[in-house]
Amino acid sequence: MKWIIFIIIAIIFIAGAIWYVMDVKKALQEEQDDFYNPNHLKEKINEENNKMKKYNTEANTMFTDKLNVNLTPLVITKQFIEDYCQWNKYAFEQSETEKEEKDWNIGKSYDNLILKYCSSDKKYQGLAYGNDEETLQDFTFLEEIIMDDTAIVKVKYQNPEFTFIEHLFEYHYKKTDNQYILDEKYLVSDDGTKDKYL
Repeated sequence: MKWIIFIIIAIIFIAGAIWYVMDVKKALQEEQDDFYNPNHLKEKINEENNKMKKYNTEANTMFTDKLNVNLTPLVITKQFIEDYCQWNKYAFEQSETEKEEKDWNIGKSYDNLILKYCSSDKKYQGLAYGNDEETLQDFTFLEEIIMDDTAIVKVKYQNPEFTFIEHLFEYHYKKTDNQYILDEKYLVSDDGTKDKYL
């Protein structure tokens, strides 16, 4: 009886192995057929080129619209956060491609973002982005402080998935030619220390 069970198990095992080998062979053959199919390769190349052409166009035109000169620091901060979230998503998508243009696209779009909100001589920190899709709803606007030609907007970020993760930011503005310009963004630690974050 034990021998019969052993033989049945062996047959099932061999049949499964044969099926697996045939399935892998079929998949490899299909992949090879696609590889040697000129139309298939042409379609893939065109698709990739069209995608990168779109990205290049986006990188040139992203964040090039001008801000209304009458906006308050609070409104500017909200718009900046929305644009920054858009840039972060775009930069991460670019980083996942294999094209050489990706670094240029990421840098160009960030340059546009900085020029939209900051002065033309702004020296910013190194670029940082990730796959965390932040939205404006993740931020709480605590206070807007306006003092003559300067202003500060205090903002709290709370991670929607891990609510115990919170960060306090300060957006510092200077008024130039009757328009508020973002001068610096600071990450404020628990002890009050401020580190440049822009």
